[in-house]
Amino acid sequence: MKFAGKMLYYSKRSQKDFVRIFKGLLNWKTKNLQPRMTYEEVVAYRDDIYAECLSIASLATHTVPRYADHKKFGKYVFTYKRNSRTTWYIIYDIEPNCGIIIKKIMSNYTTKSRSM
Repeated sequence: MKFAGKMLYYSKRSQKDFVRIFKGLLNWKTKNLQPRMTYEEVVAYRDDIYAECLSIASLATHTVPRYADHKKFGKYVFTYKRNSRTTWYIIYDIEPNCGIIIKKIMSNYTTKSRSM
């Protein structure tokens, strides 16, 4: 996908991440009895993350990861703060002859390492 002059690609891992995110949100069970999301809400949530991925191609500067969990997947990270409790990390590389490759999508709930 071409966006702002840069090609944007998704690794197989990041494509699987989208599937896992979708299934996880759809089957979400909470201990504090928060309401589950409807199918439409899950689709909209997933589409919001996808839109954030697309915005990476138009960035003027790119941020290096500060968590070891993120560094093992890519050289750059884009942070999407969804709400006061949930932050998504979109980890990617930039290949000079290829474009931007989304390598991994993780939330603050799946990031285990501490900031470096």
